[in-house]
Amino acid sequence: MFFWQKKEVLVTFSLNDFNRVKDILAANQIPYDWKTVPDCGRRGRRTLGTAFMDESVLRQYYLYVEKKEYERAEYLVKTVLTGGKR
Repeated sequence: MFFWQKKEVLVTFSLNDFNRVKDILAANQIPYDWKTVPDCGRRGRRTLGTAFMDESVLRQYYLYVEKKEYERAEYLVKTVLTGGKR
């Protein structure tokens, strides 16, 4: 999927949310692309270490879908993350 053909549907620090959304997109046969970005500040883990860092925010997760599937995917993401509440 080329960058001009996709749209960002989720950005999160939660691995649990990331996996739940990936599963629901796959179950609904919506193709997706993803990436993870380490978020350790400018100097990173090498100089700061992780002793005082919250492990749950060391990575940022991104999910992308094709533009034509965006509205459907966005609805599913909101449903998953809110537990079906509107």
